[in-house]
Amino acid sequence: LNYNTKELLEGCLNSIRKYENEVTLEVIVSDNASADGSAKMVKEKFPWVKLLEGENVGFSKGNNRAKPYVHGEMVLFLNPDTVANKGVLKKTTDYLKSHQDDGALSCKLILPSGEIDKDARRRFPTPGIAFMKLILGNGRKYWYEDVPADKIQEVDAIQGAFFLTWKSILDKVGWFDEDYFFNGEDLDLCWKIRKEGWRIVYFPEVFIYHLKGAST
Repeated sequence: LNYNTKELLEGCLNSIRKYENEVTLEVIVSDNASADGSAKMVKEKFPWVKLLEGENVGFSKGNNRAKPYVHGEMVLFLNPDTVANKGVLKKTTDYLKSHQDDGALSCKLILPSGEIDKDARRRFPTPGIAFMKLILGNGRKYWYEDVPADKIQEVDAIQGAFFLTWKSILDKVGWFDEDYFFNGEDLDLCWKIRKEGWRIVYFPEVFIYHLKGAST
């Protein structure tokens, strides 16, 4: 999903093209009425990408725009402000295929500072956890800081910046809830997937770079 991040989107698509032989894939860019020439850039430089253009309808509706055009068994929601690395596409899809109880997965996300993006793994904001984070300023529980970041683990929720799941699961739970315009929709989707009995997994054996906040 893209909104006025032409240069970042180009970098993201170049990184996917570099490792496209790792898996069989199709790439769809859903553009939310960008005014920076993003759509033209995709048409000229990435003719193999399926471009969908529409109004700025937010994160949920913008991603869901691709629903009728997806042919793959798996769907990876990937933010344009990310850069893929070697092994990410293959190892994450291989892991999900070999773990039938796992319904969705995210890898490790590295920020420009070199730090790990804490939002890649989160607990649901129950009253207690939300109070600790928002009122007391202690997000240790919310961000799983009590569990090593290099350990494959089941979590409550992963981030929409890299969100790999099965299309059959998305179809069953209704994709992103379009009542959310921006923020919260990834937590909600994880809630729905877990409610159907699948696990959500944080898989830190591979990573992507996440420049974060570019579309905000």
